[in-house]
Order: sequence, then C-alpha cells, then structure tokens
Amino acid sequence: MSTLLALLFTCLAGALIFNLVLRPAFIMGVVRDFERKLKIALRYGTELGGYVHDAAIYVWIPFTQFAHSSGTWTASVAANVWYTRRTAADAAAVTYVPLGNLLANSSGLKGCYLKSVAFHFRIVTGAIDAMEAHIYKATLAADGSLLTVAEATTTYDTGHDTAAERIDVDEHLMTLTLSTPAWIDGNAEYYFMEVVWDGSATGVIDEFGAEASVTVRL
Repeated sequence: MSTLLALLFTCLAGALIFNLVLRPAFIMGVVRDFERKLKIALRYGTELGGYVHDAAIYVWIPFTQFAHSSGTWTASVAANVWYTRRTAADAAAVTYVPLGNLLANSSGLKGCYLKSVAFHFRIVTGAIDAMEAHIYKATLAADGSLLTVAEATTTYDTGHDTAAERIDVDEHLMTLTLSTPAWIDGNAEYYFMEVVWDGSATGVIDEFGAEASVTVRL
C-alpha cells in the first residue's frame, strides 16, 4: 500500500510540475518561435508577398536578338533547329549579344547577379581565322552626355581558353565567366557581350543563342 501511495504521489507531483513549470515554458517557446518566423516573413512589409533568392537561374537570349556589325547573316532552320548563318567569307564581323533584358535593381544586392554567359555556335566546312569574346558594362549617363563602356574581366572555359579551340570545325559551347560577378545596378547600367569574328574563305559561322547564368534576389 505504501508503495502504491508513493507512486501516486510521484505522478501527482509530476503533473503539478508540468502544469506549473514545464507547460508554460513549452508554450512560450512555441510562441517565440512563431513570432520569429512572422518577423522574417514580414521584414520587408506586409505587401511583399514572399522573398526569392535563387542561385540557379538561367536566361536564354535567342539569336534573333543579336546584332551584327557587318556581313550577311541569315535566319536558317534544319530539323527544327534555328540559327543565324554567315556564309564563308574572309572578312571580320562583330556580334552584339544583349544582356540588358536581365533584371536590374537600384537597391544594393537585389535584382540579378550576373555570373557567366554561355555562347552556342558552330563552325562548318573549314576553320576560321580567329574568334574572341568580351563582356562589357555600359554605364548610363545624364542628358547631354554619352554613356561609358568598360570591359569586365572574364575567363574562358577550359575548352575555349586557347585561340585554336575557338576556331575549329565543331559545335561549340563557350562560356565566359566574370572574374568578379556583379549585381546589375538598375537605372544606372547594363551589360552586353561582343563576339569578334575573323572569318575565312571556307569557314561558315552559325549562331544559336546565348545563356546568362544569374542569381536572382527579389
């Protein structure tokens, strides 16, 4: 009987301690955790609708958005694969690849964080004489002034980091990576890429498009 009473007393004491001490602490912990998560969700105001930080965003720039400084480039299609072609010519040309359609934000550390640009092209029939690519940042100017352009420091992928690798007959995926990735400052700047061609009498050039790798934060 004494053992049973002792057990009953222990259970009652445990229940009393839980209700008076542990339960309030547990409830307060739940409330604090909820308050912390609510503050995070609403840290930019009640109308934000969420928060995005995605480091795996890719933006496709089709060849139809490219511009060319010289030569005749013709939209072509074969087996549902579209591209623009310049027939063989021993002449120079520059391809303008716009990156101005990427999100930009005038607030720091928001919008698009540009990391690299991949360029899809093909050399057919014969090697060309030379080819190189560059990424530039254009800084917008006030009314009455001309914008300024500065080249960004970049590196080629290992399959295109020598001149010979960029001019041979092949289907190419060449990537330029910014040595210092950058948030694009909205209302102040934009980026673009130039591909500089030195053609040959036998080399046909096909351009398919480009793909920008970015982090998006909204």
